[in-house]
Amino acid sequence: MNSGTTRKEAVFSRKPSENSKAEGAPAKVSAGNPDFLLFIVTLILVTIGTIMIYSSSSIIAVERYKNAQFFLWKQLIFVTLGVTAMLVLSRYHYKNLKKLAYPALGVSAVLLILILIPHVGVRVGGATRWLRMGFFSFQVAHSQGLMNKK
Repeated sequence: MNSGTTRKEAVFSRKPSENSKAEGAPAKVSAGNPDFLLFIVTLILVTIGTIMIYSSSSIIAVERYKNAQFFLWKQLIFVTLGVTAMLVLSRYHYKNLKKLAYPALGVSAVLLILILIPHVGVRVGGATRWLRMGFFSFQVAHSQGLMNKK
């Protein structure tokens, strides 16, 4: 390490050695080449979460909808949409998504204004923070927080 660089810069700017594969270093993951281990761990967590939702909601589903698998099927629809989005977005380098930051921030601001319109925003627990979009609803503030990440 020369005197012009800090320790942090030296650590993060190291070039991989020729025998880094033999040393057990992880393979470089690029756009279009997703991290298989991350994908498997994500699927395991999603599976565990889906099982937990089914086990905790089947009795309520029978009482309300006369179908023990009502919430399970609803969750599986969103799992399918989420895994599909994950696979599609894994094909793109994350730095290319920066081009969408300002348009997404604008959409998020419009959604925040929409919840102020009577009968559009949904009141839950005394506060109007939810927006109903057809068969699902979501908290608009969460999309705003996502858009403000650097």
